[in-house]
Amino acid sequence: MRESDEWVVRVFVDHGATPVWYGGPRDYDEMHVSPDLERDLQVFDDWYYDAENPLEQYAVRSNVRHDFEREGERLAQALAKELGAPFSVTVIHPGDRSGSRTYRSPAAATNPRAHAAFIAIHDEDLRT
Repeated sequence: MRESDEWVVRVFVDHGATPVWYGGPRDYDEMHVSPDLERDLQVFDDWYYDAENPLEQYAVRSNVRHDFEREGERLAQALAKELGAPFSVTVIHPGDRSGSRTYRSPAAATNPRAHAAFIAIHDEDLRT
């Protein structure tokens, strides 16, 4: 993990078993996010495969792009709140023209168990 990326969690689809990436793809059983957020992340990931644009690699169809991107942003904000400082969460939208947005919670973690899990992942990545 590069130092500049040290506390950046990414949310993006089509690169792992979940849309959450922190030093690599992360499984739900190691993240300890809330049940509601886990469910919403799973639905979001499934939605990508339903909305995938067959004419453009790593993109969703134009008729659902706006809603898909807003949902990704909502999930990134929710994850940022659960993790709290020092983490920030960047959602990377599929498609060439879609870009990304980064969110950071100014408050303490709303999910101390998830916060501790990501701290442990961070510390393990530093050791390897």
